Amino acid sequence: SPSNSTMQPDRAFPQFSISDMVRAQHMLLTRHLSIQRLHAVIGMSLGGMQAFQWMVLYPDFMDKVIPIAASPWMTSNDLLVWSAELAVIENVRSCQGEHAAMKALAPLHSLLLWTPRYRVAATKPAAVPEFVSNLEKSFLKYNPTDWVWQVKAAMNQDILKKYDGSSERAAKAVHAEILIITTTQDQIIYPEPARTFARLLKAQTAELTGDCGHLAFLCESEKLRELVDGFLKRDTRITVKE
Repeated sequence: SPSNSTMQPDRAFPQFSISDMVRAQHMLLTRHLSIQRLHAVIGMSLGGMQAFQWMVLYPDFMDKVIPIAASPWMTSNDLLVWSAELAVIENVRSCQGEHAAMKALAPLHSLLLWTPRYRVAATKPAAVPEFVSNLEKSFLKYNPTDWVWQVKAAMNQDILKKYDGSSERAAKAVHAEILIITTTQDQIIYPEPARTFARLLKAQTAELTGDCGHLAFLCESEKLRELVDGFLKRDTRITVKE
């Protein structure tokens, strides 16, 4: 990564894509761990984007794929979200330094992660200064160039590239059994592309509908566990206790 490379540190580090990440994972599995097939590929958020790439890059390498809170391609809203984060980091870093950049990013990212309903219920107005202060401290562990490079990788996510933009051709290339789990109130990753691709795949689908937004997979972890467990056990129909 940009933060730990000795040969190509910081901004000298090459820009990478989600598909590059997946190719590196495949190389690790096949060349170094001697694993030639997986039962399932599961990922959340950025990991879910990788799961979508696994479907089309290595369609016969796994039996099942489960992307969670992720998208196969970006929408205009997704790009606006990521552009806002990039602008905060780059503009603040250029005049106030790396720590200031990550502190400035913290409240914006939190605003996008959770829904307004969740935040209003979880944090009293009088507690906001302490909440923001704790957020800022937690973000200091992140390297801004690492963050920027990952955001740019997300912004370039598009599993349709090798199929000339055809979602139908991409769907035909998928051989694994698919469960796509979306987060209804997600403000970071718009869920409609995942739903659209699921319809083309005739894939199993499920939604996490609570107020936790993009982090619904944490707040609704028991429901998620039941969904994934049922799918991995090859149940023909998934039943979840509400």
